[in-house]
Amino acid sequence: MRRLLLASFPFVLFACGGASAPAPAAETTATSGEEEESMQLDDSGGAGASPMITGWQSELNDLQSALDSDASQLSSTIQSGRCDDAGELAERICELADRICSIAEEHAEASPRCDDAEERCSRSRERVADECG
Repeated sequence: MRRLLLASFPFVLFACGGASAPAPAAETTATSGEEEESMQLDDSGGAGASPMITGWQSELNDLQSALDSDASQLSSTIQSGRCDDAGELAERICELADRICSIAEEHAEASPRCDDAEERCSRSRERVADECG
């Protein structure tokens, strides 16, 4: 009887240890994966709560960023007396405004951005005309 117990002890130990050992590792992996997934959602600006950005929205955001960059460069270009470059920047701002407005023609929710872009185009041209004559 004692031999039977000693002989079966490794199997019992293995069965108990084997069943319980992988479970915490699996839980840790699942928990880590869930944490990573939720962190990814949080890092994306709450992607679960907001609608997905479509192709035209992404393009609109890119155009808006380029417009913002060119508009801020325009001031420093005019201040440094580089009127030819300022004229080119003003034209590029207007081209970007046209592209933003073409998106707004198909997607009404982009209309406020079109209005802003058109106004920035006009102001850019006026500034170049006023300061570079």
